[in-house]
Amino acid sequence: MFIVFLVALALSASVAEAAIATSLDLGARGSEVTELQTYLATNPSLYPSGLVTGYFGPLTQEAVRRIQVAQGIVTSGTPATTGYGRVGPQTRARLNALMGVG
Repeated sequence: MFIVFLVALALSASVAEAAIATSLDLGARGSEVTELQTYLATNPSLYPSGLVTGYFGPLTQEAVRRIQVAQGIVTSGTPATTGYGRVGPQTRARLNALMGVG
């Protein structure tokens, strides 16, 4: 039981220490996308598939749109016009705050 607690504590600490430092768009790959997906997967209403692949595909983009709407960041448009569906500066700052980093 104590070992399970330590593993859970270590996992939560590693998630809490990771920050998203760059903008993320459809087609992005890498550890920051993995961090984003890991956070989004904690809430099935935002990210029903819960896939953590390191690839920013359509499912991740839709989850980003959901969190943008839920957090009052942006509610419509496109990634190019309003940032809707893109992790730009405002969305990145909010996500980092929600993850307890940054």
